[in-house]
Amino acid sequence: MQEPYQYFYGNTPDRHLYHITCKRGDCDNTDVINNFDIDPFVLAVTNASAYGEAYPGLASSRWYHADMNCDGIVNNFDIDVFTLRLLDPPAYYAQYGHCEAGCPGGAGDSLGCDGVCAGNLYKQHIAPERLPYVIDAAEFLAGWYKGTPRGKFWTEVHAVLVK
Repeated sequence: MQEPYQYFYGNTPDRHLYHITCKRGDCDNTDVINNFDIDPFVLAVTNASAYGEAYPGLASSRWYHADMNCDGIVNNFDIDVFTLRLLDPPAYYAQYGHCEAGCPGGAGDSLGCDGVCAGNLYKQHIAPERLPYVIDAAEFLAGWYKGTPRGKFWTEVHAVLVK
């Protein structure tokens, strides 16, 4: 049985209980998807309570911002989609554009880098105590997508993170 906090609820741009940006992945609510969203995103995925304490105005919108694949649950299956959103917004919008229906966005806000670059970004912007979780997720995703370009990407990310 899932914990009650694992179901989508709370603040969204449509419900507008208080102002939040409408970009999924904008876990620090700056209206920009960039490296500064990495640590808040990892915190949102790994520790809901700590995310709420660190970002009290965003505690109930965590489901909107961190549920990158729009399945109503914030979990490790959102990590690959978050990375896609961060590095290749056109590909993200092609697959998950319905998640941000009515939100501005599109090409042009990508960090545009490969797995080595992404691994270095994660290494620089994830709190050390949460890095093991991301290493495990990268290893899982590398295996899940083995033999594909995404598998190569996650293999590179994992290699950088374990150095």
